[in-house]
Amino acid sequence: MKKILLICLLGGVCLLGSKLRAQSRVAGSPGDDHLHGSIPNRSGETRSDTLPDLDPKENGMLYLEIKSSVASDTLWITYWDHLLRDSPEVTPGHTIPLLGDKGTYFEGSSGTKVFSWEIPQEIQKGYVSLAFEENTLANKWSFSAGDRVRIRFDLQRGQLLFGGPKAAYYRTQHHLDQTFLEEQFNSDPILIASRSEGLFSDPNSHAAYQKAISQPQDLHVRMKVLVPNQNGWDHLQHYISLPIIQHPAWNILNQNSQDLTETEKGELIARVYGQILDTATKRAELIADQLIQDQKKGQVFLDWSKDYKANQSSHPLLVQGLTRLELLRSKIHQEQILNRLSQYPRPIKDELIGYFLLSNYNRLEENLEDYLRTGIDEVNSPWIKNRLEQLFEVQSGPFLSEGLVDPFGQKVDLSQYEGKTLLLHFWISGCKFCRDDYQKALKPLEELLASSKDILLVTVNADGGEASWKASLETGHYCSPQMLNLRALKGFGVLERYKIHSFPQKMIIGPDSKVKLQTLDKMGAKQLFHLLNRFQTNSALSFSQTQTPNKL
Repeated sequence: MKKILLICLLGGVCLLGSKLRAQSRVAGSPGDDHLHGSIPNRSGETRSDTLPDLDPKENGMLYLEIKSSVASDTLWITYWDHLLRDSPEVTPGHTIPLLGDKGTYFEGSSGTKVFSWEIPQEIQKGYVSLAFEENTLANKWSFSAGDRVRIRFDLQRGQLLFGGPKAAYYRTQHHLDQTFLEEQFNSDPILIASRSEGLFSDPNSHAAYQKAISQPQDLHVRMKVLVPNQNGWDHLQHYISLPIIQHPAWNILNQNSQDLTETEKGELIARVYGQILDTATKRAELIADQLIQDQKKGQVFLDWSKDYKANQSSHPLLVQGLTRLELLRSKIHQEQILNRLSQYPRPIKDELIGYFLLSNYNRLEENLEDYLRTGIDEVNSPWIKNRLEQLFEVQSGPFLSEGLVDPFGQKVDLSQYEGKTLLLHFWISGCKFCRDDYQKALKPLEELLASSKDILLVTVNADGGEASWKASLETGHYCSPQMLNLRALKGFGVLERYKIHSFPQKMIIGPDSKVKLQTLDKMGAKQLFHLLNRFQTNSALSFSQTQTPNKL
């Protein structure tokens, strides 16, 4: 998704504005042609939003009405049958366009665009996001196979209305969204800095900061400078001073619990716990060193988190929050992270292990294969085990360089460099971090390797088009002519096989043509130099030994 923009509409309804990923767009329609003009009032028998399905054989359906001044006919829907995190390398979703019809007075939908999405029968449980133009109307809401609900998104009045058998379940999810958005809305913006001295010294920022701190505190939030080693503990303590079970989100669940099934309540409880844990643990991570060194402070935080009681219900936010918590706990207590995650009951145990490995595979470096083996042994859920087995196969097999081309458009197969150690540097045009990485790491590394014949630096551009790549090559800001400069074609090959979606990213290929390291971590020239030489020396010895029998 693109960067999220918060748009607060009238009526107290905040919608997250962003465009979901899509391959194409459908042209918007002309304005609504209301039948018999606008009908301001409607009367008749009130329908309960908890009526049972009239036909138990009916498929699950989301019936959606959108009232907007925008003339678009298209609603974009992204759904997941399995969701741990909304990212291509972890659990990618399916994005499709829905074309709408004009609502009619006869169906009580005059002045709206009407969309219906029939829930795929093969999905028993999933998550869905809805996007209309610049607005995300629903952000990863849970659904079940038989759910039938009617929702009106009135973007002109800033209202959401719910009806149908599952109205209470979807209304509760919306209200939980609002509760956590209000928590963010009423929180001071944070500037993380290494020191507080000298900040806001220029006239413009100084004037803006002074204005902010002079505003009435009952209405305004103000910038808070967070220097982790000075006030980081206070920042964490402020949040965990309120026990988890006293968070306002519980009021929402309590008010709606009588209209929810036990399964729905369990899942939403998991969601609330997860979101609170994730928020607190992000604060704790800023002072991880303090919590490790000062065991009393570390224990205060861990004791606060004990309000969570493991049960059979799960939610992506709970998986994310618990994983962050256990990573921090493993550092405080010097424990192995997979041992911590393995202590949870299934099925959340499998999701925790799967989320950790799929989210961090490009940060585990030389430990990746061992972690994957352990994960495959520990996990029972077929879809997670299959993902880990596929990742293990990719990482343990020979490096495949499909989809790489040189500046002349010729295909390049890196297996021709077998016997050498390759450093692949993945980058995109316009990326500030890619430019910095070249200036601070790759350029000095090239000088350190000037006399080496066994180590090759390869830059791989991931731009969508050839023109931007060649223009960037000419600037000299991203690579040098002495390096092997290639471009990776989109949609298949190297980028897809090795799940390369973040930049800059590095990969080291040993003399045996196997991936030795894949990482997003920033490394200096000397660190890379020692790694490359170590892999070249160790792998070359192993490579020569394994090749000898074939030569006999």
